[in-house]
Amino acid sequence: LLRPMVHDFRQEETIFVQNKPRTKVVKHGYPMAQQDGYLDNRWMYLNISHITAGKGNINHVAGSDGPILYNSGPPYLATVRDMYRIAVLWSEYAPRVYDV
Repeated sequence: LLRPMVHDFRQEETIFVQNKPRTKVVKHGYPMAQQDGYLDNRWMYLNISHITAGKGNINHVAGSDGPILYNSGPPYLATVRDMYRIAVLWSEYAPRVYDV
């Protein structure tokens, strides 16, 4: 790539879940996605330890934060480096999601 694949939402009429998000610019370490239709906390009761092979811990997530902060779906916007990291974990976790 000749330049980073980033996007600046600061001047756009975009609705964010949070009133003051940490950033409105897609950059390394700050991928963005649209909110998914899975708007409840059922995913918080899945066997996350099995899905992440013991690497994941969602005990720190408050029940009210789940649908707001961890409810994302396509399209995803991320730098190539971040998308690669997401894809590696997703390809590892996705088969185990079907187990639960």
